[in-house]
Amino acid sequence: MVICLITGYIGHPLMIFFAITVHECAHIITARVFGCKAGSLHITALGEIAVIHGIEMLRFWKRFIVYVSGPVCNIVMACVALKINGFLQNGETAGIIQLFSLYNIALFGFNLLPAYPLDGNILLRMVLGNTMGILPAYRVLVRISRITGIMLIVLGAVQTVLYPYNVSLLCLGVFILKYAAYKAPQIAYDCFNAVLQKQDRIEAQGPMPMNVAYVHGNTPLRKLVDLFRWDYMLAVFVANEGSDTPTRKSPPELLFLTENEIIGYIVINGLDGTVDQAFGNGIKFQKNADND
Repeated sequence: MVICLITGYIGHPLMIFFAITVHECAHIITARVFGCKAGSLHITALGEIAVIHGIEMLRFWKRFIVYVSGPVCNIVMACVALKINGFLQNGETAGIIQLFSLYNIALFGFNLLPAYPLDGNILLRMVLGNTMGILPAYRVLVRISRITGIMLIVLGAVQTVLYPYNVSLLCLGVFILKYAAYKAPQIAYDCFNAVLQKQDRIEAQGPMPMNVAYVHGNTPLRKLVDLFRWDYMLAVFVANEGSDTPTRKSPPELLFLTENEIIGYIVINGLDGTVDQAFGNGIKFQKNADND
């Protein structure tokens, strides 16, 4: 219905509802093909949304295919509709099919916006979460969602002038801003939840590739959290106080920390302090062991 209003047509809500339903079913069917449990469709302010259980257990490329399958399905339906329309003579049926194609193109573009809770946001979150880190990616995407919401509100103000009583873009902008405000306090929880699920993912998928980081002992503990990735296990080498910052080519004798050790400490003690303050005993123990 929202896309109907955006495109200026309000007479065919069933047509756009069908396109959205097929879009969301494409997510569910693709996830089922990859072994996820049955999903369900929920009605939201944006139409429908697919809830898929166990998708976080899939590997990166499988999750990517699941999330991109919805927009791809809309493009396929739009192309098929245009092809059929080419065989028809001008008339009411041809106009309806052309309109259906327009709805699917609009739905494709709208869903690829990088704003919560759209597919474009999820796809970008997956990519950035494996490059810049889960937590920094969440922060960036909340900002992008806010900017997108503000832009839609500005465009909505213009829309209400050009098309009186059509406040669809205003409503969308407000919804996205509200959703970004809702997600912002959950950033840390979502990050740690993703990290804690990795052990289950390893049992289901097998070993993950390793992301190795070299830091100094005075590095704030919060900086280690920024190193967590979606599809990589974190291994951290920490130089003793007074040593040069270690590198891959010339690492001094180091303290080695695993992702599970870092998470275990944070869960009990929080994020305050530096790496030395959190794991200093490990460094001293390693020194004494070397001296012995």
